Amino acid sequence: MIYTALAFLAWLAAAPFIFILSFKKKYRTSLKARFFLYKNPKFSPAAVHFHACSLGEVNALAPLISKFESVALSTTTQTGFGAARALTPNSRYLPFENWLPFWLTGSRVLVIFEAELWLNLIRSAKARGSYVILLNARISDRSYASYLRFKFYYRKAFENIDLVLAQSELDAARLRELGAKNIKVAGNVKSANIAVATKDYSAAAASSFVLTISNTHEGEEELILSNLNDFIKFRSSQNAPEKDPRAASTRSDKSLPAAELHGETGSLEPVNLNAASLDTASSSNASSAVPNTAPLNGASLNFTAPNTATSTAAPQKLKIILAPRHPERFEKVREICEIWAREHGLSFERFSDGAGLGSDFILLDAFGELANFYKISNVVILGGSFLRNIGGHSPIEAASFGVPIISGRFFHNQKALYALVQNIALCEANEISNALKEPLKGTRIDKICDLKEIENLIKERI
Repeated sequence: MIYTALAFLAWLAAAPFIFILSFKKKYRTSLKARFFLYKNPKFSPAAVHFHACSLGEVNALAPLISKFESVALSTTTQTGFGAARALTPNSRYLPFENWLPFWLTGSRVLVIFEAELWLNLIRSAKARGSYVILLNARISDRSYASYLRFKFYYRKAFENIDLVLAQSELDAARLRELGAKNIKVAGNVKSANIAVATKDYSAAAASSFVLTISNTHEGEEELILSNLNDFIKFRSSQNAPEKDPRAASTRSDKSLPAAELHGETGSLEPVNLNAASLDTASSSNASSAVPNTAPLNGASLNFTAPNTATSTAAPQKLKIILAPRHPERFEKVREICEIWAREHGLSFERFSDGAGLGSDFILLDAFGELANFYKISNVVILGGSFLRNIGGHSPIEAASFGVPIISGRFFHNQKALYALVQNIALCEANEISNALKEPLKGTRIDKICDLKEIENLIKERI
C-alpha cells in the first residue's frame, strides 16, 4: 500500500507535464492511455498475459504468442502497441503503477519479457492467482551496478516471481544476487526469432551491390555515410568481376572464426567473435566473460543461415538502403540522406513514396520491411553499435539470411546474441570502407533458444 501511495503521489506531481507531453506525435496515444487510461480499457479474459516493453520485444515474443489461443498482450510504447495489435486485438498499453491494482484482469499465467519489473504489475497478478514468469531475463554489465543500488526494490519484485528464465549463466548469477529464485538458463528468445522475407525485391537488386545500413540512431547516419566515401570511389573504379562476399560463408567447423579486417595501416586485425572475447570486443566496463548460453534442454542447436549466395557474378551498381531505428526520425533522416546522395551524384527515394526502388539510395521508412531487404543484401552495416551510448541491436534478423554483417564495437547490451552469430566483422566507423573492400564471410547462427521448452513450461500452468 505504501508503494502504491507513493506511486500515486509521483503520478499526481507529474500529471500536468505528462499531459502536455502527450500532445507530441511520439507520445500521442501511449501517454494518455498509460497515465490517464484514455481509450485503454481492461483486458478481455485470457489464459496468458504477455508483457513486453516496445517494438523489438513484441516482435521477439511473436513466435511464442502464436502458440496460444487465449492471450492478452501489453506494451508501453506506441510502436510496440502497433505491433501488438497485429498479433492480437486483446492488446493494451500497460498503465502506470498507481492504476494497476484496479485495472489488471487476472490471467492464469503472466509472462514478463526481460526487465519490465513493475512491482504493482507483479503483485497485482499474484493477488489474482497468476503464475508469474520472467522470460529472457538479463542484466547487462552497464546496468548491473544500478540494479544493486536498488536491490531492496528488486527483492520485493522477485518475492512474487515464480520462475525466472535467464539468458545465460552470468545473468542467472546476477539475478540470484538480486533475490531471484527458481532460475533456469533458457538462452535468448530473440535467437529463435529467425526472420522470414514476406516480399521479393530481388528484381530491384538485379546487377546491384546492395548495402543495407540498419537500425541507425541519431548521429550514426552522418558517421556511417561519411565513412563510405572511400568505398564508393573503390566501387566506381572496379571493372573486373568480384565474388559476392556471401560465397565465402561455408565452414565445416563449429567454432566461432576470426573476422579479419584491414585497419587504417592496412594490417590485418583478427577479431575472434567467441563468447569469451566479447567483453573486450565491445566497449563494456565489465571484466567477466559472457558464458555460452544453451537451450533449456541443454541441446546445442547449430543453424546454418539460409540463402547464402554462391554466384560469382559481380554486382556492378551500388544500391544503399538505410533504415533508421525510430520512426519519429524518418523526416530528419530523409534530409540527411537526400543531401548526402545529392553530393555523391546518387538518385534518392523514400520507400514510402512507392517509386519502384530504382534509385541508388533508398530510405526505408516503413515497418515490417527490413527482413525483405536483408534477403537481397550483399552486406549489412548494423547500426546502434558505432556510438558508445546505445549498446547495439540484435544481429539475428540479418544473420537469418546469411548476409555478411559489419558492426561497430559498442554492442554491450547484445553480447549474448553476438556470441551466437559467426563471422560478424567488427570495426571502428573510420574503418568501414576498408572492411567493405575485404572478402567478408557470410554469417551463421550457431545456437538457437528452444521455444518449445518455454511453450511447454507455460502450458503446464494454464
